[in-house]
Amino acid sequence: MPHLPPQPAQSRFRAITGAFGLLFAMLAAAGAGLTLDLIRSRDAVIAERAALADQRSQFLAQWFGTTIVSVDTVLKGLNDMLPPEELTRRTTGPQETARLNSWLRAKADSLPGVSTLSLYGPDCVFRAMSDPTMAAYRNHLPPCADRRLPLEDRVYLHYVPAGQALSGEPLLLVARHHPGADGTLTGGSVASIPLSYAQDWISTIPVGPNDVLTLTDDDMTILARAPFIAGAIGRQLPPRTDKLQQFGTGRASQTVLATSRIDGRERIFGVSKIENVPLLIFVGFDLNDALADWRKRCWQLGTAFALLLALAAVAFRAHRIALRQREALRQLAITDPLTGVFNRRSLLATGTALTDRQALPFSLLLVDIDHFKSINDRWGHPTGDRVQALAADMAAEAGDTGSVARMGGEEFALLLPATDITHAMTVADRLCQRVRHRNPVLSEDGQPVPFTISIGVTAARPGDSFDSLNSRADAALYTAKETGRDRVTCG
Repeated sequence: MPHLPPQPAQSRFRAITGAFGLLFAMLAAAGAGLTLDLIRSRDAVIAERAALADQRSQFLAQWFGTTIVSVDTVLKGLNDMLPPEELTRRTTGPQETARLNSWLRAKADSLPGVSTLSLYGPDCVFRAMSDPTMAAYRNHLPPCADRRLPLEDRVYLHYVPAGQALSGEPLLLVARHHPGADGTLTGGSVASIPLSYAQDWISTIPVGPNDVLTLTDDDMTILARAPFIAGAIGRQLPPRTDKLQQFGTGRASQTVLATSRIDGRERIFGVSKIENVPLLIFVGFDLNDALADWRKRCWQLGTAFALLLALAAVAFRAHRIALRQREALRQLAITDPLTGVFNRRSLLATGTALTDRQALPFSLLLVDIDHFKSINDRWGHPTGDRVQALAADMAAEAGDTGSVARMGGEEFALLLPATDITHAMTVADRLCQRVRHRNPVLSEDGQPVPFTISIGVTAARPGDSFDSLNSRADAALYTAKETGRDRVTCG
């Protein structure tokens, strides 16, 4: 290949590439930081919504618990006022029983949500009640069904589905059992709260379109729900997992992220236990809704960041195209179109720079194709053009540091930096031998066209200008041609 001039655009391209590389690295770091910030902001949104769910569930637990605590206070008072032996004595006569029933009815009317208030003896048969239709009915609470169950001095809650309730509607039974000295059941008191009361209460609390508010007993049976779903009431939720702790008797709460088994939506739950009452309040905020603003922000920032990356990529591509076009124009300006080596103007600029710097030693070879006009006349200009493939031989001798140029017509130049006259003469002799013994150029009709060259060689001297250097080389070339051609002459 002919020796081409150095390409300063490559250094500019490397500089631009480095600058854009730094830009893209900064954008990548910014993108990583933005991603981390978005992850943290998502966690912050969930934590904020979890705190709100926990706060609201505690408030509702305290609110609803007030009703249960009020009922339990009355039941405890009844047990203390009417122990089993007193209850038996007070209900032996119909008139006394009627007065006791009337008194219980007044008590029941004073308690919000309570439909009936009853007292039962050791046989679990109701002895006194605010609703006389329940007279002689047997209590089917768990301690009555299984006398082996241990009894504690606390309130008990029990869910009764509609099919098992005398009233035909689901009930929440609030009971206070009266244990004897040996721990066996000797009687107790019970209040019935229709779940319609709990449902009416819970339905007055506003919830989002995909949020949920649920009241369950300690066995995770749904007692009331907002929004109301008929098939959900009385349904038992899956057993607790490690996510949802077992609460004690006191007030407690926690938050958990879980998927609802009722509608399959993932929610942020605040779960609170009513103090001393085995009831749980679940406040669930829909995760998808909670993150709506966060997702919008992600989309906006992601779109802006993607546009910024696209603009940076477009700018980088535009710079590359501009640099390549500029380099192509520069090559056109300094390159000979026929041979692909330097043109005369470019060599003059390179040589002048060397002489101006006095970058000694360096040498100049002027090369002329012998009898080139005769070759053109005999074989035609296309063959003459192929003869000028001599530029490839010159480039091979120039190596990586030398510069080859076509000065015009059949005349070429070889500029050798850091080369003294002795080395330059060696290069010139080698080039003559290479051309003399190379495979001949073929004419249009396939005939071999041998040719030779004459070379004038000179080395730069202190104080030389490029014009003086070129004049000595030209004079040496003239001498070579006048003394027989196909030779090297030093000037």
